[in-house]
Amino acid sequence: MNTSIRELSDSVIKEFKKLNYAELTIKLYKECYEDFINFSEELGKTKYSIELGDQWLRERKGIDISKPYDATVNGKNKQKVYDTPINSIKMLTEIALHGYAKLGRSSKRLGLDIPEGFIPGYLGFQSWCEKTGKTDFGTHSRLNRIKRLLLFLDAQGIKDYSSITAAAISKYILTFSEYAKRTINASLSCIRCFLRQSYLDGLTNEDLSVLIPVVPSDRTFKIPSIWNKEDLIKVLSSIDTSNAVGKRDYAILLMIAHYGLRSVDVKMLKLSSIDWEKKEIVICQHKTGKMLSLPLLDDVGNALADYLKNGRAKVDRQFVFLKNSSPYDDFSESYGSFGQIIARRINSAGVSLPKGMTKGSHALRHTLASVMLSKDVPLQTIASTLGHATTKSTAIYLHSDISRLSDCILDPEEFNNENI
Repeated sequence: MNTSIRELSDSVIKEFKKLNYAELTIKLYKECYEDFINFSEELGKTKYSIELGDQWLRERKGIDISKPYDATVNGKNKQKVYDTPINSIKMLTEIALHGYAKLGRSSKRLGLDIPEGFIPGYLGFQSWCEKTGKTDFGTHSRLNRIKRLLLFLDAQGIKDYSSITAAAISKYILTFSEYAKRTINASLSCIRCFLRQSYLDGLTNEDLSVLIPVVPSDRTFKIPSIWNKEDLIKVLSSIDTSNAVGKRDYAILLMIAHYGLRSVDVKMLKLSSIDWEKKEIVICQHKTGKMLSLPLLDDVGNALADYLKNGRAKVDRQFVFLKNSSPYDDFSESYGSFGQIIARRINSAGVSLPKGMTKGSHALRHTLASVMLSKDVPLQTIASTLGHATTKSTAIYLHSDISRLSDCILDPEEFNNENI
């Protein structure tokens, strides 16, 4: 790294402005960078290094990134005191190493247009997804992965397929360094298919897909994050349902907790999906494309009715859940929005989840599956409820039923040397 801190920080701020980040966010990052520059100049340094960034965090901000942050610092205060300083240094490192900063809110960058020279291949890949029977959700996810690649290439000065090089592809792959193994595998597989299709469509003179390494999938199970009943009740009970946002958030959490639905299926829930007379909800799952019919439970029905009558904006929108400010858009294009809602409700309720436990909708899905398992519900039924294509995905919940593992504990007194 031989780039000045000022140049790198200017690049970050320029990117924020390009992506229409809020003025307050830009202001907070500018303050961090000015303080970092002053700190560095006091030490007689102007060039960026990872060690210098860590030193600034420790000595100026009191942050040791090798240790967990103070859990008592939450909400906006946590963002200003902890998150923004760390992310500001992280972005300098990424630009210094890769010439590209991975933004926490990737949907900001996904809002940009496809670079003109890459449009034919992008549309060709979209057509391939549709022809090969990918679901709408699967196609959307794959196109977003490819869009990130194309925007990266464009930022590197590569404007068309003929200019793509092995070095550029390798440089992009290096930006995956902090991703989970399965995420890396899915991204590389998607890029490989895209490059192969671009070659078959005559957009490249050589098959660049052979440049993409194969990373073995990590199929080992991880014990799923499970909420305990008391924490779930505490979060739901803490939601103030006397206001519109509370009515909406309560209904969202209740649906995920009761039905184990994926957040995307709750986001995309339509008014027409609810049959009030038959007391059922019928949806087409976006990940699998399969239809799912659910009974409209009384408490869920009451929560939905309260939100629709007294909380939802009186606008003509097909989706049930809407944002609470004009123009009252739905959440269909909002990345991670429900996860943020759940995390905010957890913090507001004062619930402290164990270290490493996820706060998103998947933890609520895991919880429902484990409860069903503890009540001896067949695995096939659980798979059907959660919308799994096969029971293989559902089988990981066998590892989370800790209480039933006690049935397998051996009494050491039953054994002696003669039995061994």
